[in-house]
Amino acid sequence: MTCYLRHLKEILEKAGIELTSANRQEIDRAIHRIAGVNYKDCPNAWKQVKGADR
Repeated sequence: MTCYLRHLKEILEKAGIELTSANRQEIDRAIHRIAGVNYKDCPNAWKQVKGADR
């Protein structure tokens, strides 16, 4: 479900967000929302986050 979050750990830390097991799903949902991708569609969310379509 949230496998791509490990790649964002450093960015989240620089933003002052600590990634924990307690907030992992909430952060994942927020990233999906920001990316404009339906929740649990991780491949497309990751594609949008890393800019693969640009």
